[in-house]
Amino acid sequence: MSKLILPPARELLGTLAILAQVLSANFMVSNTVVNNISLKTGGEGPRSGEEVKITITFTTPIVLPAGHYFFRPEVLLTNGDDFLYLSGPRPIVSPGGTPFPTGVTDLQAWIRNSNLAPDWLRIGTDIIDGATPQTFNMAFSLAGETVPEAGTPGQPNCHGQTISALAHQFGGIDAAASALGFSSVKALQNVVALFCE
Repeated sequence: MSKLILPPARELLGTLAILAQVLSANFMVSNTVVNNISLKTGGEGPRSGEEVKITITFTTPIVLPAGHYFFRPEVLLTNGDDFLYLSGPRPIVSPGGTPFPTGVTDLQAWIRNSNLAPDWLRIGTDIIDGATPQTFNMAFSLAGETVPEAGTPGQPNCHGQTISALAHQFGGIDAAASALGFSSVKALQNVVALFCE
């Protein structure tokens, strides 16, 4: 398997800070989907290689309204084409992982290539298939601050309600801007305005 070449340690690239950490020099997976992305292939068998944890931090904060978001990683390699994204079993159950909160749907991992575009296939159910098709979750996590009393985008009171909620949660709007990594209160207000559109 080719090695993934990343910036050394923690490097700033525009609005991102990237930290790469090798977790295992020889990590084994039981099945892969790499080149044969089509219906009911059964996968392409086991592979081994480095297991790398990549932490990406937005140096300029982003604000996401509540909802479903789809994470689509793309990796540029300097050699080879063997970057594999790890999946975990689905559904997530303790002690192996944190289960989704009640009422939140556990969506499984999907994949596509140029032959399938614009369609997507479910990695387990559609591609690997089998008598009892497996399903998979992509292995990533998202961390950040939540603002429980934020306004609702599109509503006339969204901006005021969100600023008020931030000030209440952090002990003032100046403290909120600082804690959330904004360069100024004005920068935070500009992001809230975009959020509320």
